[in-house]
Amino acid sequence: MRLVNIAARDLRLTLTVADVFKSPVLADQATRLRPLVQTKHVAPFELMMDGNLLIQNLVDSVAKQCELTSGKVEDIYPCAPYQEEMLHDSLYGERTQMGQEVVQLASDLDLPRYMSACARVFKRFPILRTRIIEDSGKLLQVVIREDLTWQQPTSLPAYLEAESQERPSLGKATRSMGIDIGWHTPDIILGAIYAVNQSIPLPPVNLAFATFLGKINKPHHDLSDDSKQFWRSYLSPTPGSSDIPLSDDESACRPCANSGIQRLVTFQAGAVPALQQHGTEASLVRAAWACALAKHHQSPNSDVIFGTILTGRNIHLPGVDALVAPALPHTPIPVRMSSVQYEKPAHFLAQIQADATAMIPFEHDGMDRIRAIDDQVHV
Repeated sequence: MRLVNIAARDLRLTLTVADVFKSPVLADQATRLRPLVQTKHVAPFELMMDGNLLIQNLVDSVAKQCELTSGKVEDIYPCAPYQEEMLHDSLYGERTQMGQEVVQLASDLDLPRYMSACARVFKRFPILRTRIIEDSGKLLQVVIREDLTWQQPTSLPAYLEAESQERPSLGKATRSMGIDIGWHTPDIILGAIYAVNQSIPLPPVNLAFATFLGKINKPHHDLSDDSKQFWRSYLSPTPGSSDIPLSDDESACRPCANSGIQRLVTFQAGAVPALQQHGTEASLVRAAWACALAKHHQSPNSDVIFGTILTGRNIHLPGVDALVAPALPHTPIPVRMSSVQYEKPAHFLAQIQADATAMIPFEHDGMDRIRAIDDQVHV
């Protein structure tokens, strides 16, 4: 991903992540370089443009929901597919998709200066000023022109406990409601606060969230023909095989984790032959998990399918590596276990890697849209 973005930013050349995976040798990648095509800027409210919709009416309605004046509304745009899925769970489900993280500050920190840096970063990144509202049955993001406000609780444990009990609600300024940030964005935000606090100039923002959404968003249940063809093929069962059967309890169950476990796995150079054949650790983990699922269900020759959350930064869009916004996609991963017993491990891993590369252009389609393709697509 870094190579792709360096080529775009510094050399004004196009190279996709899929190109890198398909051609792991640097000399071969050079043959795939093309002149960079400038990304189209998305104007405020452009993603809400509809022939039958008056934008000012929408702005007025949104402002009323947020209990603000219309002039405070900076932009309105739809949610990303996985963002919408998470928000729907938090707003209407039995569980909330929210997390808490405590940042410990140095005892000698210049607190007023640090707070000023936070306020500047708050202004810089629209996602930090975003609220969620519902309009005509759709969840929308509303960027608000506002200043950062501070709370001064006397007890950190009490504050965290009270916040954890607070249910998210539409139109309110709950930071975690809009972000759903995952692994990448917090580092960028904290890095920006540090840079501003140290008077280090910040790089320009090369990609707006609205531009990203304009690239990935499609009308509900209206994927492109290429997307539909890919998912029908990708999710079709292997001839002669069957999916691992689920009991009635399992098919209706929506697990909610209440604890976690971490294991650090290190790979020594040359210890995993498949990785020498241009495979990735991610593909190795997918293969191992598929084998574990098949063994757990005592169906070693059945196809398995599981969901995974990706970084979302493989999309062909210059600047996406530094995007401060929820870019995470939720995708189904089918693994053909029926042929594993006849293949060498390297071939099995190579197929998983090839499937992952082929999925890159479609990984932001969203689970709901994939499910809606037709009755033959099972997710």
